[in-house]
Amino acid sequence: MSDGVVKIDTKLDESGIDKGKKNIEGKLSGLKGTASGITSSMAKVAGAAFAAMGVAGATAFVKMGIESAATAAAVEAQWGQVFAGIEGPAMETLNALSKEFGVLPERLKPAMTAFESYFKTSMNPEDALDATTRAMTIAGDGAAFYDKSLEDTSASLKSFMLGNLEAGDAIGVNTNVTKIAKAYNDKYGGSFEDLNDAQKQNYLLEYVEGIYAANGAMGQGARESESYSNVLGNLKQAWANFMAIVGKPFME
Repeated sequence: MSDGVVKIDTKLDESGIDKGKKNIEGKLSGLKGTASGITSSMAKVAGAAFAAMGVAGATAFVKMGIESAATAAAVEAQWGQVFAGIEGPAMETLNALSKEFGVLPERLKPAMTAFESYFKTSMNPEDALDATTRAMTIAGDGAAFYDKSLEDTSASLKSFMLGNLEAGDAIGVNTNVTKIAKAYNDKYGGSFEDLNDAQKQNYLLEYVEGIYAANGAMGQGARESESYSNVLGNLKQAWANFMAIVGKPFME
C-alpha cells in the first residue's frame, strides 16, 4: 500500500488459489469465539468453496474481497479521525445504539461519523457526540416507522440538518423555515434566525423529535428491530464484513 492506494496482483494461478485457500481458512479460524460465529469447520468450508471456484471465479472473488476490505479500512480510518479523543464514549454509544435497534455496529459507523463530523463544526466533541446520538436515534426511529433503510434515513436527516428542508419529506418532516421559526418562537420566544449554529442544530433535532413524539414514530426503531428492512440491512452488512475478512489477507 502506497499513498493510500492498494496495489496488488489479483491474477491467480493454481498455486495462488492454494495460498488463498489457506489464507481464508487461517483468517476465519482466527475469529473463532468472536461475535462473528465463525468456527474452524466453517472456515474450512469457505476455503474449500474458494478453491472450487477455479482461477476465474477465485480472481473475481478476491477482487470483491479486496474492495470490501478497502471500504472497511476507510470507514475505520474516518471513525478514528473524527472521534479522536473521545473513542471510549463513542464506542459505548455505538454499542448501545446497535443493541437498541438490533443493527450491526458496522452499519452505524458511517452515519455516526458523518453526523459527528458535521456537529463538530459548531460544538465541542462531547456535545457533538450527544447531538450525534440524538440524530442516530431519530434516524433509527424514522427508518422503522416509514419502512426505509437506516442508511437512507440517516442521509435524509443529514441533508435536512444541512438546510435542505425538502429532504425532511422522506422522513415524515414536512416543514419550512417559517414553520420552524414560528414553532421556536411559540415555545421559547425570540427568533430562530438569531441562534448560533449549534443552537440551530440542537433545535432542529428537538423539532424532529417533537414531530416523532406526536405521530408515534419515537421509539419505533427499538420496537421494530426485527423488521424486514432491518434484517435485510444486517444481512448485507454481514456479507460485507465476511468479504472484508476474506480480502484482508490479500492486502497484507
